[in-house]
Parts: sequence; C-alpha cells; structure tokens
Amino acid sequence: MAIKDNCLICHSEYKDDIDRMICANANSKYIQTWCQNRNFKISYKEIRIHRDNHINDLEKITVQKLEIDPIYLKIEDALDKLDINNDELSKYLSANNLKIARSEELALVPLMLYLINSRLEIIEALNKEFNQASNKSLTDKIRDLKAEKIKAQVRYQEAVANLRQVKLKQLNGELINCKDLEEKWAYATVGFKAKLESIPNKLALQLSSINDQTEIERILKDVIDESLDELKI
Repeated sequence: MAIKDNCLICHSEYKDDIDRMICANANSKYIQTWCQNRNFKISYKEIRIHRDNHINDLEKITVQKLEIDPIYLKIEDALDKLDINNDELSKYLSANNLKIARSEELALVPLMLYLINSRLEIIEALNKEFNQASNKSLTDKIRDLKAEKIKAQVRYQEAVANLRQVKLKQLNGELINCKDLEEKWAYATVGFKAKLESIPNKLALQLSSINDQTEIERILKDVIDESLDELKI
C-alpha cells in the first residue's frame, strides 16, 4: 500500500481503521466524526485524497464490488431482522446525514458496520470506566460490585456485537443455518434415492434391445447424471 509523506491519514495510528471504513463504503462525514471522537482532526478533502490515491488495488476492488452489488433492506426489515431499535437507527441516519422515508431502503453493510463499531465503542468506554473504578479509593466490596457490573455490561455488548456479525454473514450468504441445510440435504437424498430405484424399471426394456456397448454406456451415463442432479442444493 502506498504511503505518502504529506498524508495525515497514512501516518496516523488510525490508518488501518480508516482504510477499513473506506473499503466498507462509509461516507466521509462518518469517518470524520469517528476521527474527531479520537482527537484526530481530518478534512473531507484529506479523506477523499487518501481514498483515491493511497488505497491499494485489492481494496479498491472491494469498494467497487460494494458499489456494484450492495444489499439493501427496508427500514422495517432492518429493525426486525437485525434486532435494532429506533434509537440506534436514528443515530445511524443522523451520523450519516440520511433522511429517508419508511418505504425507502438502507444499504446493509454500512449500517451493520456502524452498529458493530458503536458496540465496540461502548465496550471501549466500559473498559475505561472499569480501569478507572479499579484505581479509585473505594472499599473492596463497592469496587468489586462495580467491576462485576461493568464486566457484565462488557459481556452483553460483546454478545450483541458478535450476534450482529453473525447476522451480517448470514445475510451476505457467508453462513447458512444448519437446520435449513439438513432439510435441503434430506430432500435431495430422497429425490436421489427415488431416481436410483427407478433406473432398473426405466432402462430394462430399452437396454435389452441394444447390442452396442458404447450406446449402453452413454444411456447409463445420462441416467446417472440425471440422478446426481438431485443432489444439487
């Protein structure tokens, strides 16, 4: 990956995070806000220059793929399928300067990345709070109770973030439900068994009148290939 001497992003500790957001098609407003929250001031122009000139070809292909074949969900489907609430949705729309009606659709990948990053930011804040609480001059009992509460919140936020990552992979087709796969496979094997069992009755009379071995092999191969098609899921 090219690194330019005068590029603030290339020399920033947040470079890898910013590159990932650019490749996930996050808009400049979201990236700028994310950087400002970490006391890293960057302009829209600097983000655009870095995006256009300092991302390698593989990452550019990823961006192009997202632009060509994005996944969209209606707002109602997003609230239902992704288990998010109106408050989270409103924050996402506000952070990205989006104003859309309920009948319109949202791009799935940027929404999920925003929701996952939001959870990770909550986890980071809770861990910071935990470290601060551990250093305070509190009684052991109060400190332990507070620490356990924060740990429980961290576990909950991590579970939510992990669940959303799984749902994103399912909607992207990277994961498949085991029960669905078992049902499809059972259906396919039943069809395959039925095809195999029908071969003797189907070919007995036809093959009895053929003396050419090559022709017999061709007919058998065609029937076997037809039976194997039943195993395609």
